[in-house]
Amino acid sequence: MGNIAQESAQKIVDCQLVAVADVRKELAEAAARKFNLKKFYTNAEDLINDEDVDAVILSLPACLRTKLALQAFAKSKHVLIEKPVAMNTSEVEKMIAAQGNLISGCCSSRFRFYESADVAEKFIAEDKLGKIKLIRCRAVLPLGKVPETTPPSWRLKKAINGGGIMMNWGCYDLDYLLGILRWSIKPELVFAQTWQLPVEFSSYAAPDSDAETHCVATIMCENNVAIHYERGEMVCAQAESAWDIIGDLGAVHLKMIEGNKKMIYVNGTSGKGAAPEVLWQGKETWDNMHLNPINDFVAAICWNRQPKTNLKQSLIIQKVTDAIYASAEQCKAVEIH
Repeated sequence: MGNIAQESAQKIVDCQLVAVADVRKELAEAAARKFNLKKFYTNAEDLINDEDVDAVILSLPACLRTKLALQAFAKSKHVLIEKPVAMNTSEVEKMIAAQGNLISGCCSSRFRFYESADVAEKFIAEDKLGKIKLIRCRAVLPLGKVPETTPPSWRLKKAINGGGIMMNWGCYDLDYLLGILRWSIKPELVFAQTWQLPVEFSSYAAPDSDAETHCVATIMCENNVAIHYERGEMVCAQAESAWDIIGDLGAVHLKMIEGNKKMIYVNGTSGKGAAPEVLWQGKETWDNMHLNPINDFVAAICWNRQPKTNLKQSLIIQKVTDAIYASAEQCKAVEIH
């Protein structure tokens, strides 16, 4: 993600890219040449100690981020963290404790910058759905052809990424769902199960992969709100993507990532039964997906405001994620504190 972050930062008027860091000297040097930078480092600590640097973007494996974030906060640097925000809840809590008045956020917010997400958030806030009772997400991608090259090792290794599909995509899903509800939903109890790739499909993952590719959870929240959640990749099933926010007076059916989107509002108060109507329709691309969180981060620094997803909101996502893993491992419901 480092090259993408560098390219995105170069496009922002209020942001000046002054240095890059990569343990591979040839890549750091190549990035410096590409972006006409005077400085490049092979050590992240040296970049953080650079007095010309006001803010850092941590686009490196999850297992390395918290240590560097803490060092950056200690040097009074603002910090934007790639998703997932950390390896576990404890790491996020350490970052919050060290942050002080500095700006920090997580890139799990990417899909909430789209117009469709903004429309959904504002519409739900009008209370036309009544009392929210059920949030439903099923996002499953089927098994494809055997990859021609070995997949990246970090994607399904707990020691590097903290987990598998739940860490990689679950943070996006939870950020999107909780975010368009303006973080009003408070998760309390999780009952979950996860599954790894069967040995028959081991060629689809890097050697020694030990993390899940499929998870399902029921998440009970404050005020009798329930979340039914399923996310999977390389699953022996048909592709399916279904997202619903259901209240006692109506519902919204929406999509997070599909290009051609149609958002449906089911109105239960029209006197005509549960009447569906198109709330929003359009095509959204991935063009600015990586640019938007960085642009928002820079604006947050300039205007001294919170980014789209701050560390306290990331902590909620991480607590749910940790509870899903704990529930699956213990085969019982796990409380969120």
